Amino acid sequence: MYLLLGKCRTIFKIGLSSNPIVRFEEIDKYFSIFIEGSFLVHCKDYETAYNLEKSLHKEFKNYRVKNRKKFGGYTEFFLFECLNKVINFIYKSKFQKSISVLDSKHIYTRKLLFP
Repeated sequence: MYLLLGKCRTIFKIGLSSNPIVRFEEIDKYFSIFIEGSFLVHCKDYETAYNLEKSLHKEFKNYRVKNRKKFGGYTEFFLFECLNKVINFIYKSKFQKSISVLDSKHIYTRKLLFP
């Protein structure tokens, strides 16, 4: 699962992918992203990741951004102002023992720049 920040720092995407690098490249075609500073949420299994993502979408539905250009996942964008609340929710959720949140600049940026 990931929290993908936009370059404009006004919105971010809560999403799920088994291959986040490929997914980031797909999203970047429609929405200008900023890999450094985005977060990857490592879960023990797919079911945990799926349930966490759905919980976040439900918990923060009032921050959902509407009227986005349509593409796969376009409904999963949220206002940047709730990012800290989302991260706190993850750490305090029932999923806390199954996850670790990592800033992508430490892990995935290296893979993107130095495959």
